[in-house]
Amino acid sequence: MSQYSILWRFDSGVHPVFHKDYISELCEDMMTKLRDLISDAAAVIMSRRVSRSRLHNEVISHWRKAVDRGSDCHGM
Repeated sequence: MSQYSILWRFDSGVHPVFHKDYISELCEDMMTKLRDLISDAAAVIMSRRVSRSRLHNEVISHWRKAVDRGSDCHGM
């Protein structure tokens, strides 16, 4: 679980300009966590020695391509 510290000085809640660092950190942490969860789940699925359907193989193929292309953009 992540914890963040933020000052609540505005009636509108999180302000896009004044809370820019908080928003940036939150988004980066969320992207990292989601990427890790998806990668871990894909690794478990790919490591199973069960018969895979054509659809399953197609999904795994697309996932591998997405990981490869994403690593070029985000330095994974």
